[in-house]
Amino acid sequence: MSLREEKLEPRLRTMLADPGVPDSLPVIVQTFQGVSPQVMDLLKMFKGTYKEDLKIIKGFTADLSPKAIEALILSDLIKAISYDAQVSGFGG
Repeated sequence: MSLREEKLEPRLRTMLADPGVPDSLPVIVQTFQGVSPQVMDLLKMFKGTYKEDLKIIKGFTADLSPKAIEALILSDLIKAISYDAQVSGFGG
């Protein structure tokens, strides 16, 4: 299994393979050590937009370009990247 397959959620992997993928995608980035200055430097370097800290999973939400996602997965600081889909409940 490649690094790309290990770190990218399958739905996000499929989206990135689509030539019509949007310029910016909402994602959840899970890190090994939490949101460190090094992780924030990576986010700035790839012009990502930080949205919210997710301490419980040592991660954060962000808007990232497809190229930034592909680059971030190569970092040893990043554990996984998933598409940040809207969640809805059942019933009423």
